[in-house]
Amino acid sequence: YCPLSLLNIVALLTGGQCPDPGYPASGRLVGDSFVEGAIVTFACNQDGYEPRENGTDNSTGLECIYNNQLDTMEWSGVMPECVGKSIGLQ
Repeated sequence: YCPLSLLNIVALLTGGQCPDPGYPASGRLVGDSFVEGAIVTFACNQDGYEPRENGTDNSTGLECIYNNQLDTMEWSGVMPECVGKSIGLQ
């Protein structure tokens, strides 16, 4: 007996899985589930840097979603960039 999580059951029933989202330059992916509903986040390799969307907003990660219009699985949100913590803050 091997219990399955709800996300894994949904993926098995719908075939819903996003492609590998990649990672920002000088950064890395945190998370290894690419099924529908999964959220991946990112971290930066250098001290003093953090992942930010559009250069200023703190990154909340990407969610694997189903796009009804295109009938495909995709990541929501914007791939963050690794930016120095003091850049963009006021």
